[in-house]
Amino acid sequence: MAAPADIENQSGRKITRVVPIPQTISAEAQAVLAGPPSPYANVVPATPEAWKALIAEINASTWTNLIQPALARYPVTVERREIAGVPVAVVTPKSRTAPANNRRTLLNIHGGAFIVNGGRQAILEAIPVASLLRMPVVAVDYRMPPEHPFPAGLQDSLAVYQALIRGQDRRRVGVYGTSAGGNLVVAMLLRARAQGLPMPGAVALVSPWSDIGPVGDSLGTNAVIDPTLVHYNGLLRAAAELYAGGTPLDDPRVSPVYGRFGRWFPPTLLLSGSRDLLLSGTTRLQQRLVEAGVVTEMQLFEAMWHDFPVSYGVPEAATGWQQVAAFLDRRLGR
Repeated sequence: MAAPADIENQSGRKITRVVPIPQTISAEAQAVLAGPPSPYANVVPATPEAWKALIAEINASTWTNLIQPALARYPVTVERREIAGVPVAVVTPKSRTAPANNRRTLLNIHGGAFIVNGGRQAILEAIPVASLLRMPVVAVDYRMPPEHPFPAGLQDSLAVYQALIRGQDRRRVGVYGTSAGGNLVVAMLLRARAQGLPMPGAVALVSPWSDIGPVGDSLGTNAVIDPTLVHYNGLLRAAAELYAGGTPLDDPRVSPVYGRFGRWFPPTLLLSGSRDLLLSGTTRLQQRLVEAGVVTEMQLFEAMWHDFPVSYGVPEAATGWQQVAAFLDRRLGR
């Protein structure tokens, strides 16, 4: 059984409930839900030095617990380069590249609450998609706080996108990201549209953090039962405010769910889990896209937590990446 989760309804009355761990998910996923929550959820660094120490600690854990298992499951090679003056990692499958993908381009913008997964960790989400689609993926190692708040990461992502799409058939270019990376994908395309740049052929968003403010039903309903983010009013809020750097949290440049969408936006896959603390942002973004006439697909996984596909030892994670790869393969031109 899960630990009790306390929420408050609109009248302010506290509701205590016990949320059972379902037997309909894998044993590995059940173990995650039964295990301890993230130890970082309540950590709020007070100084830039404390932020840097926390970021280094989380990145080291990510390398050991997430990236190394990913590399074992999905064999790839990694080449560090620069595109438009921005550091990137080109992740290429060790298996032979599929001939049908020779003219395709994939861009990944990594997640990590805008603060972690930079440097060598930027390959975290590029590894499985490169392997599954048998094609290179360009992962952007964008600048992040505390030294570089908004708009640095957005500028870097846009610069790489603009360089990659130049001279390309836009229908053969795909962009994807998870969590904060999903935020940056959408914000980047809104800005690209404003600058008259062509749109890619397809977009995939995993647990996109589309509203970085304290908004959304799932911040209450999924508090505590999401083992990765746990709750909003701790590290997550602090990271949002650090990234925004004084920009209002409902500004569409930092919370793209408030942006203006139209049929010009590419076909989009949104993928999340029913225990994702940020699920409301994903569903609200999908609603905005549907209302604008955008072709969307929504995949919701039973009892999965925020950004569950990076939990590489969980079978549902492999299924999630397979769905991302299949969507991009269907939607991108050849």
